[in-house]
Amino acid sequence: MQKGISFAVVYTLLMIAADARTPQQSVPQTVAECLQAVQQYGASQTEAARKAGQKPNYRAYEAQAKELARQYADRFELKKLSGAELLTLALLYVEAGEHTHAREAIDRRLNEADLGAGDRAEALATAVVVITKGTPGADDLKLVEEFTDQLAALSDAALKQRIAAHKRLAGYYYSNDIEEEKMLRHDTATLKLVAQLPPEERDKYARQNLSIYGRLATVYASRGLIEKALETCRQGGAEALRQGRPETLAVYDRCVERYSLIGRPGAPLEGSYWLNAAPETKQLDMRGRVTLLLFTAHLCEPCRKSYPALLKINQQFDERGLGVVLSTQLYGSFAGRQDLKPEEELAAIREYYVEHYKLPFKIAVEPQFDPSDKTAAAKAAWRETNEGKYFGGGYPRSVLLDKQGVVRQILLGWDPATEAHLINMIEQLLKER
Repeated sequence: MQKGISFAVVYTLLMIAADARTPQQSVPQTVAECLQAVQQYGASQTEAARKAGQKPNYRAYEAQAKELARQYADRFELKKLSGAELLTLALLYVEAGEHTHAREAIDRRLNEADLGAGDRAEALATAVVVITKGTPGADDLKLVEEFTDQLAALSDAALKQRIAAHKRLAGYYYSNDIEEEKMLRHDTATLKLVAQLPPEERDKYARQNLSIYGRLATVYASRGLIEKALETCRQGGAEALRQGRPETLAVYDRCVERYSLIGRPGAPLEGSYWLNAAPETKQLDMRGRVTLLLFTAHLCEPCRKSYPALLKINQQFDERGLGVVLSTQLYGSFAGRQDLKPEEELAAIREYYVEHYKLPFKIAVEPQFDPSDKTAAAKAAWRETNEGKYFGGGYPRSVLLDKQGVVRQILLGWDPATEAHLINMIEQLLKER
């Protein structure tokens, strides 16, 4: 492996990691101990910062944990390891960003002779994680789908590994806005497989699977199956209630409210600041023309996929009566710069949206609000924001309103399927009187 960091920096990182351990913990020696130390690093540093009355620096912790993983991984010689340690080392390489080494470790394990069904299942499930944690191409995704099929062909002893593989693939497709059909298939398979677990194990997995209902609801809504989306949101809420998870229950309550907006008038768009609008602008009434409202954020990677497509959609439909508007908020940071004043971040996002992406649309910008503040006052204040009035739900999120300002479609994410859905719906709405 390449080593592009000085000994002093390495020593400092190792000392930071040592400080993060409790007095009873020893310096990591095995591959498993090193992996655990790296995976717990961010949480331990966050806790230490909060105890010291400091604001956690998550970006710094992530970079430090990655460098720590590199140094730990350098302790082990891949060719000298065998068995299950190869899988653990592969995951350590992933934490270090060394994806080529991770794939080599996985391949060595899969090619070991006389792998039993249980060992092969563990290797296949880990391979799905390792490959999708990198930057997989089409052939890689085809391979992990084949690995998942191989898991299905193994005995019932591979049930947990099958669940892990399906969960990972569904999460990957969802977070990267790739082929909602595949996400739907893997999420549905996960729920069916969890139902086959013994009752004493089912609840543990059920707690981890609460987000699945939200993803499924998103797919159903994108297909215009609003009642199915609402039913799925209610299922997620019922499961959260059964598990005693009030915060997750609130998420699904908002999910029901969000999709219940379809067929009802949308709220006017407001902003403490505006881009591409007259200085006196405070509110935008979206009645009078078909409107595509996009909720976005400058720190959202999938959002960036939407901007070129928005420009094409605007060029295609602007003269026929389509209006495109955006809503975003301040976060107090931009591109690694922390603790920005509102005017500093506003200047940065003006350059980002208007100059870099050349978006000509009116963009409402709301002040920064703290999502971790769960007080009644904070919840009430959030409810009065654009996000709150449209019940949140992630970025990028498209809301399509007809000429009367009635919400007709809500889509989460951006991929070719989303773009096609929007174009078809815009064509339909523009023909309405």
